[in-house]
Amino acid sequence: MTPAPPPLIPHLLFESPLPLVIALAVVTLIIVVFAQRRNSPRLLMVGGGVSIAALAIVLLARFVTTQREELNERTRQLVAATSPLDPARLDRVLHPNAQLLGPTGQPWMQGEQIRQRLVVLAAAYPIKSQQVRSTATEVRNPSQAITALDVRTTLSHEVETTEPTTWLLTWERQADGDWLVTSVQWVSWRGQSPAEALLP
Repeated sequence: MTPAPPPLIPHLLFESPLPLVIALAVVTLIIVVFAQRRNSPRLLMVGGGVSIAALAIVLLARFVTTQREELNERTRQLVAATSPLDPARLDRVLHPNAQLLGPTGQPWMQGEQIRQRLVVLAAAYPIKSQQVRSTATEVRNPSQAITALDVRTTLSHEVETTEPTTWLLTWERQADGDWLVTSVQWVSWRGQSPAEALLP
């Protein structure tokens, strides 16, 4: 289960407008050159309209936040809440009855077990830093979404190591409108399927 590519038009308009803005800027430049060669005020007006459209897209992207962008930001908040471990911040993103799943979807632990295990892990394997390398989110319906993420974690336990992991989060929209993670699936560790025995 992996997120589908984002819808093209909302993605270009609101999330990643740079390619569209560059294309419109090139079109504007071409129109202006032709207008000057032909001494055509009408073409100049068309070029001005295209440039205004490019500016409007920039403003839209700046002031409109899509659900995908919101969930990608909440994903980063979730990761940040584990390094250093901050239970209060974690509870703002993680559902009280969230499940931790193994790579094939098998349940490993749930709810308070996850929070207790995080405390143990934080003590046994101190985290020096974490970096979210990439996120991909699909909003499947108004109340459910999934996010795939690639994380690099640097541990300062004995010998400093950097551990690559990938995860799949399931989000559910709550009655108050907040999105909370209801399951966290550990997909891979160092490019391989992780085992539950890795969790002390």
